[in-house]
Amino acid sequence: NKNIPIVTGGVGSIFSYEKILNSNLVKYVCVGEGEEAIVELAKKLQLKEDTTNIRNIYVKMEDGAIIKNQLRPLVNLEDLPTPDFSIYEYGRYPYPLSPQKTDHEFLNLIIFFSSS
Repeated sequence: NKNIPIVTGGVGSIFSYEKILNSNLVKYVCVGEGEEAIVELAKKLQLKEDTTNIRNIYVKMEDGAIIKNQLRPLVNLEDLPTPDFSIYEYGRYPYPLSPQKTDHEFLNLIIFFSSS
């Protein structure tokens, strides 16, 4: 469904953002830390507000241009809540997402999820 915006992040996305955004499967790439950026993006999407000026988010525009926003200051990880991994459904997906995956594997995973 082209109306569902796809966001990627992590090491593979940071180093291969152009390849990922030019795949035409992904609209947003989160670079740097995503703890605050993804929340801001989700809120703006929900409110149907402009999403082209969110720090740590690169955006693929309809004309093919890529907007690379500035980075935020680093987050103090001690201020963040502990992640809840209990919601991850082991066995449902081929493997958990991890920064050890190569960009080629990551792009194939995006294609897998978009065609499921």
